[in-house]
Order: sequence, then structure tokens, then C-alpha cells
Amino acid sequence: MKRPTKRIVTTVAAAALTISLGSGQLAMTALAAEPAGKDHGDITVDMLKGAALENGTYNTTVSLMNANGSGSPSMAAAVLSPDAVLEVKDGVYTLTVKFQYATIMGMGAYADNIRYTKAGSEDLINGEVVSTVGDTEYPEEVKLTLDEEQIGTMISVTMDAVIASSGQTMPGMKALLSVDWDNLEQQAPVVDKTPLNDAIKEAKAITQGDKTEEAWNALQEAIKTAEQAAAGDLTAEQVNEAVNALEQAVADFNSSEDAPLDYKNLKDGVYAVSGTLLKTNGTDASMADSALANKDYMKLTVKDGSYTLTMNFKGINIGGSLGYLSNLKYYDNGYTYSSSGIPQGTLLDASVISTQKNEDGTDVIDQYNDKDSLYPAVVELPIVSQAIEDQYIPLQVSVPVMEAMAPGFGDQQVLLKLDWETISETDENDPGFAEDGSGDQQGGSGQDEGSDVKDPAGSQGDDTADPGAAGNSGDDMQDPGAADESGNDGDVSAAGDNSSTGTQIGDIAKTADGAPVTAAAAGMFGAAILAAAAFFKRRTVK
Repeated sequence: MKRPTKRIVTTVAAAALTISLGSGQLAMTALAAEPAGKDHGDITVDMLKGAALENGTYNTTVSLMNANGSGSPSMAAAVLSPDAVLEVKDGVYTLTVKFQYATIMGMGAYADNIRYTKAGSEDLINGEVVSTVGDTEYPEEVKLTLDEEQIGTMISVTMDAVIASSGQTMPGMKALLSVDWDNLEQQAPVVDKTPLNDAIKEAKAITQGDKTEEAWNALQEAIKTAEQAAAGDLTAEQVNEAVNALEQAVADFNSSEDAPLDYKNLKDGVYAVSGTLLKTNGTDASMADSALANKDYMKLTVKDGSYTLTMNFKGINIGGSLGYLSNLKYYDNGYTYSSSGIPQGTLLDASVISTQKNEDGTDVIDQYNDKDSLYPAVVELPIVSQAIEDQYIPLQVSVPVMEAMAPGFGDQQVLLKLDWETISETDENDPGFAEDGSGDQQGGSGQDEGSDVKDPAGSQGDDTADPGAAGNSGDDMQDPGAADESGNDGDVSAAGDNSSTGTQIGDIAKTADGAPVTAAAAGMFGAAILAAAAFFKRRTVK
């Protein structure tokens, strides 16, 4: 900013400037203080006070003038650089002047020990030395601080002079410091970009984590925009706007939805996922599904790319009696499916973590097991890579009560279908992983209300149909009285009306079969059910 004013000579120095020239000495006479309010053209000294100059930093030029008021340069003028800076803040004027090495009358000299007096006082005040000339100890940049009352007054500045060749210091002369207000130009304000740079640093430290690519890219664009702004000239308001915009982008990123987990490429950690035990047709729920206590929240542990699933089991009501699964096996990699959809391959035992307990903490032992074959409550099994790709995990479950009812039908083939859309990341201490069903006891708590074995009347919904009537499609134990040699459904289905052609699993067409059963065998199985009716009365759930 250039003020359209005439030149005003502000007397900052009626100084004692000592410059020693060999054995000689030059001296100038001090001027009297210039009265406040004296007119310097169309601007008075009083007009420079108060709000005449707004807060800011101004570039200007200065010179040392002869103290006699003739308007001619001082003999010491060469020690003062013409460039100066005036800082104005709340009525306080700080003039930074710059001194330099100069040759005067053939002899080099430095200004030193710069002091000044306040108006109405003879006490000397040291000028604030900001820097020195080169590697010397002589001042280069010096600040003189004035308040409003000092504008237009004579300020005496004492500058000793040091002869460069001899190092001799002598008192010197007085001069007037002239400020050229006609060339006063306001500098662009120096804006503090620290808040913006700090916000950028914090934003760049954020990692994508589980957020979507869309949310991540939006944050990166916001960071890029903020960096571009920080590299340019900004006002304080623009800095605040840039900070607010970046902070909003960070908040939007943090509150955005997590990206769906890629179940085929999970990082190490603990997850929860739901699942269902299906018949081998890959569609209908298996009888064993009702024994899966944590089907809605199973623990999945991933370590070094290996997946381990934890399954909790409980007792189920079968024909009015409480039964348990006794063994769980999984198929190792390399398994196949038969033409009727039955998994085939190497069976491996799942690891038993805990066993079923009565309410008093004792082991659950009934007529189908003993202390050496306790019923599992919590088991762990690896999910082989083939099963992850197929999305079905082929298993074999053993149900002793079924084996007792119909020898050869205790082992059933099932498919565990995990609902990967429900997977969520959690930790080992998730209360949802608490064992469920471990408190079941004979005839007591934890079992399903619905019977998995139909009564002789053939009530719909049970897994064993009436031996004398047409079986219901989808039951785990179909009517042995009807001829259908397509086989059973993967749990225990005789040759009833369940003639499902199956579904495609792992690109292999499967029927609803679990194991082929002839009509004769089915009839025997139906008879076995009737014969077992009296036997089960001893364990009827009250």
C-alpha cells in the first residue's frame, strides 16, 4: 500500500555519532526537539498517531540527514542502509533499521553500541540488536520501538564508531533519521499456516483400515487439496477454511461404513459369523442344525491365512428324549461328491475343546456313551481351502440315539453353510462366544422343543415320518413305507417321497441323498422306530 503523502522527516536521531578518522574527529550540533503538530506538508505529525496507520508491516526507506536541518546528507550516512521496515501493532511503532560497513573519508568504520532516549528523558535505552554484520560483533539490524507519543519527537540515538583498521572506538556525531513516507508500502501479511500443516500431518497418518476404497480416495483428495492450499499464499481466513474442510473430510472418513470383509482373504484376527447345517441337497436344514448352539454367532479365528471355526453344541429332543452329537468330523482337502451329492474323501476328527456337563458340573453320561466317549460341547475344526472356495463345508456328525434306533444310520453327512455376509471382526473376549448348551442335562434344559423323531401318528415337522404313511418331503427321516430308491437326504432318509434331484455344490450335481437305502432296509428301519418307542419312554422330557 502506498500512502499519497508528502515526505515527512521524523526525527528519530539527534544522535551522538562518533566516527574516529585517524586522530581527527567530526562533530555535529544537536537539534532541538521538533514540536508536535508541526506541519510537514498536507500531513501533520499528529495525523500519524492513533489510527493513521493500520496494523501491519510496511517497507520504507530511511537516511541519515545533517543535524543542522539543511537537508543535506550526514557525513555518517553511509553506515545506514536505505532499506527499513516499520511494524505497526496497536499504536506501537517498531522501526527496524540496518547498519553496514562503510568507508568514510578513506577509512572503514562500523556503527556500534546503538542507544536511544525516549521523549522527555535523557536515559539511554539500548537498541535491540537483531543481527550483526557478517561474522563481526557489530550490529547490523537494530530495532527502535516507539509508541504514539513519540511520533514527531526528537529521539537521540548514540552510535559509537569503530575504526576497522585499528579497532579504536570514539564518540561521534548527531544526525536526523529521515523516513520516506511517500514510498511506504504495506507487506502482504505473514499468515501462520501451522494449524493447516498440523491438520495435514494428522490426516496423512490415518490408515485405510476396513474403510471402503471410495471413502479412502475421498480422504486422499481432501489431503491433496489441503496441501495445494498450504503451498500457496493464503489469508488467515483461507487457512481456517482449509483446516475446517480437511477436518470435515477426516470426520466423514471415520464415520463412513466399513467395507465388506473379503472372507477369502481375511487378515489375522478373530471374527464372528453365522451358519447353518444343511442336508446334502444344500438347501434344507439338517436335523443336526438344531444341535448347533452358536449358529448365529460362531467364532472364526484366522492366523497366517488358516481359518479355524469354533462350534458349540447342545442337546436336542429326539422322540421325547434328549440326545447329543457324539462326534464331528470334517473332510480334508481333496474331497469329492458322489453322483448323488454325498461328500467323499478323508475324514479327520474335529478337536474337542470341552464336553457336555450337567448343571452340577458332572459329565453327561447316558445309555449311549460312557466316560471314555463324552459328548462334545465345544469343538474346533479347520476350514480347508477347498471348502472356502466351495462355500460349503462337508462334515460328518454322529448321533448315538439314531444309531440305537437304526444301526448304520448314526453317522450323517451334512453341509455347513456359513453366511459370509454376516461376518464381523471382533476379539477373543467377545461375550457372544460364551459356551451355550453346556448346562443341558438329561430330560432338562437346553434342548429344542420340537421333536426330531416323528411319533407314529406322523405329525408334520418331525424328522422321522410315520412308518405307515407317506413321508413328508424335507424331513430328515422319511417314510420307510414308500418306495423311492433315490436314497435318503443326507441325514437319515429312507425311501419315502423325498426324491429331490439335489443342487450343484462345487460344480457337482447332487441329489438329496445321504446314503442309498433300499425299500426293504427302510421297512426294517420303520419297524425299529416302532420297537424303540417303549424304550424312549424311560427318557421322556417332562
